[in-house]
Amino acid sequence: MEPGKTWPALDFVLRHALTGGGLLVLVSWGSMALGAALAYLFQAPAEPRKSLRGFLRFCFPAEMFRHRSVRVDVAFVAVAWVIDKLLIVPALLSNGAVTFAAWSAMQGVLGAREGGSQGWWSWAALLVGSVVFQDFVNFFRHYLEHKVPALWEFHKVHHSAEFLVPLSNRRQHPGERFMELMSGAVVVGAFIGLACYLLGLPPTETVLMGMDAYFLCDVLSFYQLRHSHIALSFGRFERYVMSPAQHHLHHSCEVRDWDVNFGTFRPTDTQYRFRLGLGPEEQGRYDSVPKLLAAPFLGLWRMFGARRPTPGMAPMAGSMEGGD
Repeated sequence: MEPGKTWPALDFVLRHALTGGGLLVLVSWGSMALGAALAYLFQAPAEPRKSLRGFLRFCFPAEMFRHRSVRVDVAFVAVAWVIDKLLIVPALLSNGAVTFAAWSAMQGVLGAREGGSQGWWSWAALLVGSVVFQDFVNFFRHYLEHKVPALWEFHKVHHSAEFLVPLSNRRQHPGERFMELMSGAVVVGAFIGLACYLLGLPPTETVLMGMDAYFLCDVLSFYQLRHSHIALSFGRFERYVMSPAQHHLHHSCEVRDWDVNFGTFRPTDTQYRFRLGLGPEEQGRYDSVPKLLAAPFLGLWRMFGARRPTPGMAPMAGSMEGGD
């Protein structure tokens, strides 16, 4: 190889990994490893001696490889990845279009606004406002997914996981995923367009910037561990930031856990043991990829076509975060 040249594969990885989005993904996986290490060192059951081998057993228990729910997640995510390509691009385009439309509407109604100084405070206000607003939108949408029976039929796919791994985060029915992306595109896009006008900022690049800022906040709260077997607790800070351990409780199928954290607060109890999933009345309905894709429509048929009550109306557990 000539001096100064790099291997084509290495050059490809570096060019794509060192972009803004690529760096966020790398940081998210790094935060997951850090959170797992903190949980192992300070919260896992005491071992005579902490070791790398013990840490690997803690992160990758044998049950993870044996559990049918995990195998279904792996297969489902592969299918969802293909479907997602048809959903994400339209959602991003819609988000940008709504942002520009809202900004243009403000220009038409209130007149053209001279560009502000665009100092750091303007961008900071936009980013903070975007994060807070997106968090509220995601929480409210999530609340509706648990309270509206038709929406719950789609959201049940996510809650059907009986063993949580990071891939379980993507156990979302394409119908739910589409509604999530498009509702975010319309509501959040309109907010960012309005904010751009009021702050005198250009409506370009702000959509992705706002989305990346929200994603970064998730990363800093170890969101990857929310769907895992590693129950990292934040202790007294759980009153302000949802921990992975609290989100595990959100996936509980125990009756006493229904509606936890929707307007209530329960700190992590390391001695409390509970089952994950939807409960025995839903057994066998979500144990394969075809069933995950068909289940919401069968549920809607039971609700409206057969005109019978939906059996197994679900854990109404909740958490102050969006989409899961």
